[in-house]
Amino acid sequence: MKKLLALTLALAMALSLGVTAVAKDTPIPEGAKVVREIHLRADGVFFYDMRGNYYEDEVPTTAKIYLIPDMGQENDSSYYSDAVADDGSTISADALYRSNLYDYLGCGEDVTDFFTAKFKKEEGAKAIKSLKLVSKKVGDVVSDDNFYFYTGAAERWGFIEGEMKEGFTDDETKIKLTATYKAKDNLEIASWGDKVDQVLYLAKNGKVIVDFKFYVKNDERGADADFKAGDGGVVVKPQKNEDNEITWESENDTLAWLAFTSDDNAAKFYPKMTTKWNDQDYTDYFADQDAYLYDFIGNPQIASTSRATLDLRYPFVDEDGELTVDPENAVVYTIGEDGLPADITSEFQFVETDDGDYVLRAKTRRLGTYIIAEKPAASDAEAAGAPAETAGEAPAGEPAAPVKAFLPSFAK
Repeated sequence: MKKLLALTLALAMALSLGVTAVAKDTPIPEGAKVVREIHLRADGVFFYDMRGNYYEDEVPTTAKIYLIPDMGQENDSSYYSDAVADDGSTISADALYRSNLYDYLGCGEDVTDFFTAKFKKEEGAKAIKSLKLVSKKVGDVVSDDNFYFYTGAAERWGFIEGEMKEGFTDDETKIKLTATYKAKDNLEIASWGDKVDQVLYLAKNGKVIVDFKFYVKNDERGADADFKAGDGGVVVKPQKNEDNEITWESENDTLAWLAFTSDDNAAKFYPKMTTKWNDQDYTDYFADQDAYLYDFIGNPQIASTSRATLDLRYPFVDEDGELTVDPENAVVYTIGEDGLPADITSEFQFVETDDGDYVLRAKTRRLGTYIIAEKPAASDAEAAGAPAETAGEAPAGEPAAPVKAFLPSFAK
């Protein structure tokens, strides 16, 4: 946050000094200084995700991040390299540092107005799902309004949008990437006086090459924890030789409970669970009925002295607490190694808990993918002929309306 405030102060000072407004399609006067390539190192960057979380140098594997070259307190002229102008003169790193280049690169302006960009993954490429240059309303990305107080939340800024690949461990991955910005027009980036040779331009098709470095790592929490369905980016560390309990919740209900006594190893694991159907390969086997998904991402092993107790909320209950599907008729499936539904109903017991919740209970050492269906799944032939529609979502905690080509879910 110190860096954010420092940047805010720097921008306010720049405004008070009358920074030249950014303009494009500017002709280059004869005698002006022209550069065609600028190098900038951005070891520190600003990270945000769309939930308003702020990161400095390390992000979780589930984050979709938005970044611009660091212009905060830790940034100085050493982050730039000297550039060579067309007339052979040297443009110092300090001059580039004091220029308006950061405006063009997205700090207060929409970078997509001025640049296109290509990206090269130098290190940690397997942890990156995608990178692209985007225009976003700054208030939709940055949670701290002190950061954009002088432009307003509705102003569009430019960001590199990076989506990380989900990881299931607490391993740290170093990311190094190079962003090559290519100017769409001649851009006036600095002026040191009234004379024409005191004005600096980045030529059309000129490049700004920025080297980024940061780290990707999941957070860590204790295993006595509550999670929202769909939440990721966290590994849990059980308490050694102690009882641990994890719950997963929707907006309205607790959806799943896991209780176990950790062994001496107390190995960490990734606890993300989703109930959202996303056109998985097995969706069509349940397209003609209501079926509820409990998918523990990565199928984590539980380091327990004996098999853990897993409770899954029985979904076929109406608002009055009455059962809408007889538990004897419900079927529980997992997804086998062949990718097909496998009936594991016999591994579960129908139980009413002390709190009055109806659950299906099983003993397990590994969490998997579970589907609670109101009737047996379709055959291969029937699934092959199922409507090819995207699975839908019900309001959180409630069964979906019986639109048979769409499958319900509690939450994300």
